[in-house]
Amino acid sequence: MKKIATSILAVLCAGVMASAQALSTPVISADPVSLSLGGATMALPETGYAVENNAASMSFSEKRVVAAASFGYWAPGQVKDMVACFGTFVRLGERLAIGVDGKYFGGQSMNITESTGETTGYFTPMDMNATLGASYKILDCLSVGLAGRMVYSSIYTEMKGMAFGGDFTVAYSKDALKASAGIFNLGSSLDYGTSKVSLPAELKAGASYSLYGVTAIVDFGYYLAGGLSGSVAAEYSVKDFVFLRAGYHYDKTNDMIPSYASAGLGVKFAGFELNAAYLFASKTLSNTFLVGLGFSF
Repeated sequence: MKKIATSILAVLCAGVMASAQALSTPVISADPVSLSLGGATMALPETGYAVENNAASMSFSEKRVVAAASFGYWAPGQVKDMVACFGTFVRLGERLAIGVDGKYFGGQSMNITESTGETTGYFTPMDMNATLGASYKILDCLSVGLAGRMVYSSIYTEMKGMAFGGDFTVAYSKDALKASAGIFNLGSSLDYGTSKVSLPAELKAGASYSLYGVTAIVDFGYYLAGGLSGSVAAEYSVKDFVFLRAGYHYDKTNDMIPSYASAGLGVKFAGFELNAAYLFASKTLSNTFLVGLGFSF
């Protein structure tokens, strides 16, 4: 007989996953550095997640190889998603760089029963994103980037689908100033069988400026389906060894990323780094945290 959820609550949880995320996972950064800076992505140091954050920035890295992995919990008081991510990129020569990134969001497991009430298994809602991209430095201070993304989403046993999208970005970097702009997640819709959801196509721009160990960062975004977002943040570097970070993310949409404040800490030594981010001042996202390890040479 056709399988059903054990309770109305379980069905509602699946619905909450669908509406709360609304394919928001492609625009949620799993980079602890970005998340601790209010989710800013457009003018950051080139972390291992650069191909997802802003592919054009990879060519400006002073390192040949950069890799990172992160783990944490997204909205533990609400959807309680577990987050895991791995990203890396390699510079090939002085102008070309290629990178790859994989991200996983897993919700709480729920029972699956027959109509007789017998439990026959469990189901875990999940979203998975995979990104592959490249950047090329056309001038010493100007680079362009392209990235392709696969998004898989499964919110119940028979409600799952896949979509494909792409990013195009332009980045500028000279001395203490970084600036970037681009369009993200242009692509197909994801078909759950009973409904279709579009990828969150977004126009973004941002800039950062560093002076005396302090970096000020601003990001702006506009969702093509409607809605504005923005981030303001600052990072303080202590001898390029310890990094103190804080930021605020504003989002004027109901189904993407709620507004929140963030704080974070980073430590870097001999090519290794440890970063952590914590979100607060948000009814939905408070107590979200992410930790990550990175390596570069």
